[in-house]
Amino acid sequence: MYDSLLEYYRQKQSHLKIDADDCVAMVSFKGIDQPQPVAAKLLHLRVMNNSLPRPLKQIDKLAPKERARLISCFWKDSGSDLLGCGKPPVAQHFWFPEKKRVIKLLPPTLQFSDGVTLPAPQKRDYRKFQEHYRQRFPLLHKVGCLNTPPLMERIIHFAIPTKITQEVRGSLIRDLTGHLSRLTKKTITPKLVPYKTLDEAFLELKGYNKPGMVVFVFDDEAPETYYKVAYELSNWRVKRITSRELENKFGRLESVSNHDSSQLSKAEREWKSFTEMSALDVLQQMDCVPWGFKDELPYDAHLAIDVGRDKRYFALSLLILQPFPHIYTVVKPKTDAKKETINGTVLNENIIELFNKVAQQNDFQPIRSVLVLRDGRKSGNELKAIKTTQEELITTGILVAGAVVDIVDFHKSSLKKPRLWEKMQRNRVEQILEGEAFFLNNRAVVLATTGAPTLNQGTAAPVMLVGQSEDIDMVQVTKAVYASTHLNFSSPSVAQRLPLELKRTDDELKNRDSQEIRRIQ
Repeated sequence: MYDSLLEYYRQKQSHLKIDADDCVAMVSFKGIDQPQPVAAKLLHLRVMNNSLPRPLKQIDKLAPKERARLISCFWKDSGSDLLGCGKPPVAQHFWFPEKKRVIKLLPPTLQFSDGVTLPAPQKRDYRKFQEHYRQRFPLLHKVGCLNTPPLMERIIHFAIPTKITQEVRGSLIRDLTGHLSRLTKKTITPKLVPYKTLDEAFLELKGYNKPGMVVFVFDDEAPETYYKVAYELSNWRVKRITSRELENKFGRLESVSNHDSSQLSKAEREWKSFTEMSALDVLQQMDCVPWGFKDELPYDAHLAIDVGRDKRYFALSLLILQPFPHIYTVVKPKTDAKKETINGTVLNENIIELFNKVAQQNDFQPIRSVLVLRDGRKSGNELKAIKTTQEELITTGILVAGAVVDIVDFHKSSLKKPRLWEKMQRNRVEQILEGEAFFLNNRAVVLATTGAPTLNQGTAAPVMLVGQSEDIDMVQVTKAVYASTHLNFSSPSVAQRLPLELKRTDDELKNRDSQEIRRIQ
């Protein structure tokens, strides 16, 4: 026992240099019933990122230079004897791959409508990469989508609360349908669905004979509202916009128009960007293809296999690359929600069904090669099921005889969360230029799909590819995955971290999760 807290610190923790005038805080500890007094200056406040206010959400995004500095300081303060006396010292330098293990890729040449192409940069250069991204949307706006479905829906419903003013409502409908008409080269007709309550909107939309495309503006940003919209309109294609987002974007435009003409052009650009990005989301839901690839890629098709966060559903996304990219995605329930693995028979049946759907298209050609990307690590008997599927698809003529099917584990993240940056001359640290990859061994590749020039916050987080098939060419796999990230239809001026096929499975599983959460409430 000690006479006081100060006495305890002086006798047992003298190196902490606690003084009689230092403040004291009461702290709860696991396993101790009552809060205990602690010198307040020893405490550090930890606030999780999801609890931060909106202006501070990006505070954990460390630029490469700052990240490298903080890590260096940490190791310097920790010393090299972290494992204990007599144990091997800890190296305090950053790891870098041997040059012979590194490959550096260029963005692909993109094919637009009317025979227009956007050539690949001639060399790996920051400004040339930047220009390649910047030209995508202007070219798309000029020539329109590479492909639009012949039976594409021409009516877009706009479900908007009646409390939204006529001016805001009219501007959204006019500008969004204008973008869609130009990009599809077809006349898009808007249909307004004003509502006072969500149930009122659901009732009217469900009254139509055929579900279609709806831009749904709703008041509440609470998760349950988002889930309710997803659940009630599960057969519709829905683009969601919150009233707050809409009114903030338009309110800024209206404010500067009336009071500050010097800021008008910036506000107009922000509103235009908002409606353009919304139009791109709608385009994809309508199965339009903004652009494709001029040159043939290593594989005719990519198949992504992904399992939802709660393991209740899995998704398949089949990207066919010729004559132009078109993608088909399905979400199915899993037979065992306790395991990551997908039942082999169920996986086989659903892959066959997906390929059969693709084979019914008029422009279908038998497929010579398929890249299978399994998000995470292949589990259970999935590998055997994929091989069985390959044989069946060859028998039916959907795959050519001798078709190559390469299977790769795709790791979006890992427990260690590695980051990549470039160390330049004079020890200058900069963001890595995207498209750089290095081999850990003959089957494992780390690929930077983002980085300079479009990653402006944080440090590049790579993905990892691990080949599972025999005689697999991981250089070709890496080229194929990197090329697919350039189908960045949602935001053409910014690099996309995931290949399109995995981005779709990711998006669809999140959407299905939202419906399930609504169902159990």
